Amino acid sequence: MRYRWEPVAGEAVLGEGEGTDWSAAHLAEELAERLGQGPVEFTLKVQLGEPGDPTHDSTLVWPAERAELTAGRLAITAEVTDPEHWAAQVFDPTQLTPGIELSDDPVLAARSAIYAVSYDRRSHSR
Repeated sequence: MRYRWEPVAGEAVLGEGEGTDWSAAHLAEELAERLGQGPVEFTLKVQLGEPGDPTHDSTLVWPAERAELTAGRLAITAEVTDPEHWAAQVFDPTQLTPGIELSDDPVLAARSAIYAVSYDRRSHSR
């Protein structure tokens, strides 16, 4: 199984060189602007694999005819602006819900370790 979050408002692709002059706070500013207009929503799409589909490399695309299901929806309604909240957050792609297993993609283990180092550096620099 592979999943992706699809923006309900649609996807936009930046043109060549677009965004190079944006401030470091651009994404936070854009999110605040969007939230001023209402919730920012995403649909959770799940693609079901079949025997023989590659799971060791997430960059390999599965055939388009694989079943895809809508599994959920996320609505962001407000920002969490407390810096202490964000300083304590760490994303770890290997932390799974019981009953879900990691694929054999070695990038997952590397990301887990790298994100842990990032969190450690962030939390000790305060």
